Amino acid sequence: MESQIITMLTDLDKEMKSMRSEMNQEISEMNKRFDAIDAKLDSIVEGFGFTTTSSDFDFLLSKSKRTGNGSL
Repeated sequence: MESQIITMLTDLDKEMKSMRSEMNQEISEMNKRFDAIDAKLDSIVEGFGFTTTSSDFDFLLSKSKRTGNGSL
């Protein structure tokens, strides 16, 4: 009985390590995808001439003022 418990715990430990490894791989893949999206967004922002000092709110506010609608 004791050896069965030890075997089960050993198997469980192996499965947990495998799952942890798979999760780390998935996280790494997601980070790569987010980095690619971030790079694309940065190039779009640069293409429109925005700087890192301009905020999104300032951009939206200026757009809303141009259309004559002062409220967001």
